[in-house]
Amino acid sequence: MCDRLNIDTSGVSVYDPVFTAEDLSLFGELQIRVLAENRSARYVLERPTICFMPHCDMELYENILKANWEAQKLHNLFLVANRLVDYIDSNPKHKLQSRVPCLLQLAPAFRCEPLPTSNSWPTAFNNTSVQFVGTD
Repeated sequence: MCDRLNIDTSGVSVYDPVFTAEDLSLFGELQIRVLAENRSARYVLERPTICFMPHCDMELYENILKANWEAQKLHNLFLVANRLVDYIDSNPKHKLQSRVPCLLQLAPAFRCEPLPTSNSWPTAFNNTSVQFVGTD
């Protein structure tokens, strides 16, 4: 993907608590930096950033939104994840207000571009979308 988008891999960082030794070896070969600390998605985004977060708990989305709770930083966020509005539609409002207030407020403002579903696995990742704060 980096080659296709002309992104220098030295500027790419990745983190997942379940990376295997093979994953880490591959990232080393590709010169991709592996973040050492689990910050539970509390990363401040100083430049445009793709956050690949499919099938996460809504609290992780809350953490990335809260850490970037200002217009310029939110415009740096490109989220590949479950449709955020699905969390709003499938949870009681009182639960959302107490556990994920940023998600509750921002999800409707995000532009959502669904990714195509797989012909082989039509129910896997069927609500994965690229989401970002739109500029009107």
